[in-house]
Amino acid sequence: METAMCPARIRSLVKDISGQTRKDEKLYPENFTRILDRLLDGYDNRLRPGFGGPVTEVKTDIYVTSFGPVSDVEMEYTMDVFFRQTWVDRRLMYEGPVEILRLNNLMVTKVWTPDTFFRNGKRSVAHNMTAPNKLFRIMKNGTILYTMRLTISAECPMKLVNFPMDGHACPLKFGSCKSCMCGWRCVCVCVCCGHLSQSTGNSQ
Repeated sequence: METAMCPARIRSLVKDISGQTRKDEKLYPENFTRILDRLLDGYDNRLRPGFGGPVTEVKTDIYVTSFGPVSDVEMEYTMDVFFRQTWVDRRLMYEGPVEILRLNNLMVTKVWTPDTFFRNGKRSVAHNMTAPNKLFRIMKNGTILYTMRLTISAECPMKLVNFPMDGHACPLKFGSCKSCMCGWRCVCVCVCCGHLSQSTGNSQ
């Protein structure tokens, strides 16, 4: 199954986002400054949301932009993805003239973010041209959306007894060190690549 989005849908999304951004920009910037100042006043980004209570649930999904190469020698595969995480931090709830605060990547360092990592990852690169490829949004109810663009190389155990007529399932496993529970928002991400590989997304 190819991971693709039709051009008409992309144009529609860009139009909706740009239209909303222009609408937001008509509001006084002082309003946003006051909201952000109140949100960060006394906020401790060393503590997770609901510290001392149940684990923090982090919902994740991946949009695959490219897949490959697949190496049967190294038993690994590489793919370029947008990795999106969503969670609720009630400390960041606010009242204001906009439903969503669209912030740049500098805000990421000032709030708590999950310590999500790829369990079977070998290497990963976060894209920074021409600026860090990150998206950060805060909703009124404290819901956080954090998206980053990554290139990931991960292990793919292969049994090559029937090579080159074999097929393989290459998992992408991720989780958190502690205090977080990762949830997969999609059934799977599957990209077929010749006879060698089939990639599926999993959370553990």
